[in-house]
Amino acid sequence: MANIVKFGGGTSKPPVAVIVVTAPTGSAVTAVCNGKSYTAAEHNGRWGIYVDALGTYTVTATRGTDSDTATVKVTQEGGVYSVTLEYGMTVNITGTGLANHTTIKASAIINGTTYYNPATLVVEPGTKITLSVVGTPSPLGIIEVNNTRVVTSNVSKTYDITPSHGPVDINLSVIQDSSGYIKAFYPTTAAQALQIENEGLKAALHTLGVDTGEVDTM
Repeated sequence: MANIVKFGGGTSKPPVAVIVVTAPTGSAVTAVCNGKSYTAAEHNGRWGIYVDALGTYTVTATRGTDSDTATVKVTQEGGVYSVTLEYGMTVNITGTGLANHTTIKASAIINGTTYYNPATLVVEPGTKITLSVVGTPSPLGIIEVNNTRVVTSNVSKTYDITPSHGPVDINLSVIQDSSGYIKAFYPTTAAQALQIENEGLKAALHTLGVDTGEVDTM
């Protein structure tokens, strides 16, 4: 697979761990610790960099004028450590948060711009995305992130996410008959139906690298 860079008069130590890097194809990827640099060949957008010492590694990907860096702590011999580097985080917005028959609006707010309709943009990894449902009761605003329902509300509500990498797929929708929706999918009260279970949500978004923090209802 990948080889460590030799140093110290052309000799190399046996590898103790591997850092698996995912980065944009065509990048040059290195890992540096205590002045020693390691690299590997690309295999379909992934690099397996074998290192010969425990420690904190600065992993960098570069392609032209673009670059991204992350820190990886190698603490266990035989360990496999994964990191994703990106030059930009793609956000895909689908669906629509607007409907002629209702005052409820669902949107994604990114860098000060409110998106109600389909759009694709590239932002810095870790950019805060505010998911918002604004309006009055009855119709239901629904916002999904990577096929996970994040906001389901028939009253004004906001929820912040800060994905560490993409792609981030956001779907916006508004349902006319929220009471029918609640009865069909939840055999409980409307209040229980609209409640977001934070721990379950965090677990569902874990693979996206999302840090979540619920904002008080507006």
